[in-house]
Amino acid sequence: MMVSLKQKFFYGETSFALWDIVSKAIGLLNTFFILKSLSLYEYGVFQLLLSGYAFISNFTSPAGNAVGNDISRLIGERREPEAKKLFWEYNRLRILGGGILCLVAFFGSYLFLFKYDYNFIINLQLLAVITMLEILFTTLKAVLRLRLFFGQVASRSTFYKVAQLIFLSASYFFFNLGTTEVLWSMIAGSLLSSLLLVPVVARAYGPWRGLAMSNQKFLIPILKSQGKWEIFSVGFSKLSTYFQPWITKILINTEAVAIFSIAQTMLGTIYSFFPTKTISALVPLKMEDKELIQRVYTIAVKYLVFFGVACGLVALVLSGPVIRQFFEQYTVSLPYFYALLPIIPVTAASLVTSAFLVAHRKQKFLFLEKILKSAIGIPLYFILLPLFDIWGLVAQSLIVSVVLFSVMYFYTVKWQVGIKLELRRILSFGAEDREFVKKFMESTVNFIKLKFRFLRNNLT
Repeated sequence: MMVSLKQKFFYGETSFALWDIVSKAIGLLNTFFILKSLSLYEYGVFQLLLSGYAFISNFTSPAGNAVGNDISRLIGERREPEAKKLFWEYNRLRILGGGILCLVAFFGSYLFLFKYDYNFIINLQLLAVITMLEILFTTLKAVLRLRLFFGQVASRSTFYKVAQLIFLSASYFFFNLGTTEVLWSMIAGSLLSSLLLVPVVARAYGPWRGLAMSNQKFLIPILKSQGKWEIFSVGFSKLSTYFQPWITKILINTEAVAIFSIAQTMLGTIYSFFPTKTISALVPLKMEDKELIQRVYTIAVKYLVFFGVACGLVALVLSGPVIRQFFEQYTVSLPYFYALLPIIPVTAASLVTSAFLVAHRKQKFLFLEKILKSAIGIPLYFILLPLFDIWGLVAQSLIVSVVLFSVMYFYTVKWQVGIKLELRRILSFGAEDREFVKKFMESTVNFIKLKFRFLRNNLT
């Protein structure tokens, strides 16, 4: 059982890692066209639009982690009729509710005509279309993740960015590339990448095809228990994050939004390489083996923190030359990015711990933590930004991340939640670690051999 879990983890994370390399290379070209075409002010406006889109999207998958966790557990218990029933109970409601929300946003955008021009209204409508496409994609992705088709999930980002690149490059060389064209490129990427996944999703859905669903109602009990905490947390989960661009615009200016957004984007690029994309799907399958889950948790925290520190050091060396060479107008963002780097190991440990707390159905704690994040983070904006401008944003980010992880650490140590931070094992390196590293290297090489057969002769 342990070997099977390791194999799935290594295969899944290797898939995401290799596809991420390709995706990041293409994404760099997309970024080049966007940053070259948009002024500092225009990029700030674009980030303000995206923050609104992100806020709305946050309401399109209420209790998604709790429901997905329970579907995985049902599959792990070989209760497929019940798993299928819960999947469709939830996703029918998501698609219907999301569709209504997007229609309201699409036609309601005309209410802003009294203050903004028609081009701004078009941008709002395009964001509504993007939201609906992502709701549909999330449903497709859920099927793939439940059946552990991690390679196909990982490939989506690359297909998305290829389609986006084609649209952006055409606009850059032959037309005018502005905010509206960037949004159209996001639609092209979402639509094409989702369509390409349909045949694979049909294959992943195979075990449920023709299978009669259970008559039992699962969704309401889940929403009434651990799910309600995640629903309540929707409005709080990233409230300070969503408000940050608008608060920055009000207290400083639109250009400051762009400057700090670039620093955050660079940090987010590092996070995107973190191998945490399979944990939430794998851990619920083995919840009955408490010793195994604790071992996996300890290993995950140890190596993700180490990996995050290594990525931070590489970024510290390379980010300056790259930004100065290709995006000179954004070199002003570099000092803020450097100051944010200490957040990386803290975020790494927090990401792993959060995933395991979801698997242990500790949504109530995670809900309270999100309230705490907003309760601390939003007032800090109004205290620090007037005093330190953009440096106030950096200080706020550092303070909030450290406080939240400290609370999470205290919770896992003081209460019996099914996992604990074993600092002695995390800070040591023994036989189990050597086995882990060996297995990781073997899985990486085997994956490359499998996916890139033309390299076989060079690798054997």
